Amino acid sequence: ETNLQTINKTMLEAYDLVSNLPVIDKKKIFAYGRSIGGGAAALLAKQRPLSALGLESTFSSFPKLVSEKGFPSFVLADRYENEDILKELDIPIFIYHGLNDKLIPFTHAESLVNAGKDVTFYQESCGHNNCPRKWNELLGFLKQNSLN
Repeated sequence: ETNLQTINKTMLEAYDLVSNLPVIDKKKIFAYGRSIGGGAAALLAKQRPLSALGLESTFSSFPKLVSEKGFPSFVLADRYENEDILKELDIPIFIYHGLNDKLIPFTHAESLVNAGKDVTFYQESCGHNNCPRKWNELLGFLKQNSLN
């Protein structure tokens, strides 16, 4: 199994377990992923019904990111094509990215924003690992979309 298959399997099993609990409102399930976790969250959104998706400091495409770093993308077993997934989604999407991110350039966030149909977007003058949390904005997003 590749890492993607393992990560995807874990995400699906967790979703299936949690979504079947009697105390969970299936109409209010939200996934949030940061950095490579954004790939897992987007993949979950493609495979299970979510009410919204949050992506922070995430790439538009893992192969594109790897190629930009000067490595051959054809060797990747795990593809994480987030931009393509966002084009298919009809749910609200929260995106947050640092303008000075050296690991995942800001252009990836711009691609994700343009791919989504209903996007709430925040940017900050920070890098990949030093961005202040946008908890109030995220809570506002959830409230605006009746997910609180």
